[in-house]
Parts: sequence; structure tokens; C-alpha cells
Amino acid sequence: MRVLLASLMIGLAAIAAGCAATGSQFVKPLDAAADKARVYVFRPSQLYRSGTYPTVSLNQTAVGELKDGGFISFESPAGEHELKLAGNLFQWGLPERTEKLKFDAGKTYYFRLRPGSPLEYVPPAQAQTEMQGLRQSD
Repeated sequence: MRVLLASLMIGLAAIAAGCAATGSQFVKPLDAAADKARVYVFRPSQLYRSGTYPTVSLNQTAVGELKDGGFISFESPAGEHELKLAGNLFQWGLPERTEKLKFDAGKTYYFRLRPGSPLEYVPPAQAQTEMQGLRQSD
């Protein structure tokens, strides 16, 4: 029984690790281009829903998959946009979320995702501190 339980725990850990971000570690933000906004969406590592991830889309165009303990970064034209987090039952399993956001050219924006919570804007200094140790979602 103990061997079966240990095997099950190792298997679950391997599955969850497979859904964790494995790209480059966050060191410092990229600068926003003068005519565009730079957007970061990050997801601190946590056990709840760690084996699942949403696809992040800007105006119906996928910009990345946000894995546990990871972040994605992308450029956006200035103006009003729709940021969507969604996935199928097995990939994400939570209701689709859509946020209407406005970006200014030359600025950088940070948003934190915690599964089961709304997408949160985070001030730059706080976000950069929270993002230390996170990895680029790939």
C-alpha cells in the first residue's frame, strides 16, 4: 500500500511539474517601445490548479500559455483592448475571463493571475519583486 501511495504521489508531482513554466528566469523587465505598451501577466506558483494553465489572448489573438510559476510578456498597441484567459476543461477548467484594458504607449503594465481570483493590476515595483524567481512560460 505504501509503495502504491508513493508511486501515485511521484506521478502526480511529475504531472504538475510538466505544467510549470520552464523558460528563462525573470531578472528585469523589457522596456516598452515608444509607440507600444509592454504587458506582463504573471502567475505565482501555488498548489491550487498548478497542473493547469490558461491561454492568454489579446483581441482574440493568443499571446501565450500562462503556466504555474511563470509569466508572459508581449507588446500591445496603445488604446483599448480585450485580454482573455481561457482553456478547455482539461487544460484550465475554470470559467473564461475577459478584461477590457486600456494601455498607453511607452508604459509597462503588470497583471497577476491567481486561479479562482480576478486578474489584478500590480504596481511596477511590487510586480518586479513578486516576479523574481518566476520563469517565462513557453
